[in-house]
Amino acid sequence: MYDLMGQSGILSCAATANSQSNVDTQGDVPTGCTSDWVVSVTATNDDDRRTFSGFGLTQIDLGAPGASIRSTVTGGGYGNLTGTSMATPQVTGAIALLHSVASPEFALFRDADPAAAALEIKRILIDTVDVRPTLDGFTVSGGRMNLEAAADEAVAFGAAGVNYCGPAIANSSGLSAEITFAGSNEVALNDFALAASSLPPFSPTLLLVSRDESFVVTPGGRAGNLCLGGDIGRFVNQVVGATGAGTASIDIDLTAIPQPLGAVSVAAGDTWRFQAWYRDTIFGFPISNFTDGLAVFFE
Repeated sequence: MYDLMGQSGILSCAATANSQSNVDTQGDVPTGCTSDWVVSVTATNDDDRRTFSGFGLTQIDLGAPGASIRSTVTGGGYGNLTGTSMATPQVTGAIALLHSVASPEFALFRDADPAAAALEIKRILIDTVDVRPTLDGFTVSGGRMNLEAAADEAVAFGAAGVNYCGPAIANSSGLSAEITFAGSNEVALNDFALAASSLPPFSPTLLLVSRDESFVVTPGGRAGNLCLGGDIGRFVNQVVGATGAGTASIDIDLTAIPQPLGAVSVAAGDTWRFQAWYRDTIFGFPISNFTDGLAVFFE
């Protein structure tokens, strides 16, 4: 049934058990179903933790807030309810929103292949979660739904690159540093470069890369915000100094993207996120700062 609906472009959201059971081993209906077009949802509480709901590294896709959620109640009126049945409608609404804000390119994609477009919406939801300890290793995505991040990716669908997590915190030059790319987003061409601008003149600059986005305020006491999450790679062999005009650029080998466990190749269909770290000063004291983030969809 879910597969048949999926062929028409319909994603079905399913609430898992309101008990700390492993759906992978104990099963559940309907979140034990293996259809690709089912989005299985567990619940998180007010502390952004999963404490009362089911899990499964292969069967449960993501979490969403499900504790003390304002809802209609039997007999009329409103009340606060808790459970996966509160979390799952939020994901259902998110899917509707993603369809409504997605780019014109996505609308064309959906018209041409509704089944694949539905799976792309599911991928966006899973890839843009905020990773949380009680979900990481217990769900497919490892995190709780981040609607803003998912919407940003839907809006950017089909676009080569989109900036996010900005504007960056102003640096000692009074400007907010930005990151852009030049060349092509076609993997086969391997013609891709990153450029940071509005940096302090001559500041040492290091480019960072990750599949995931995040928002970490002043990590380690730095002046700026980290816009990358998950496994973060560093182009440590390509540290450059900004020019006197405050720009820094490097050529990127798409067959050797640095990651903590070793270099990997970019594949067509991947979205990678980039950011630049650079040396800055505050009141004459050395500190570091960041540009905004850049998400690039590769073809």
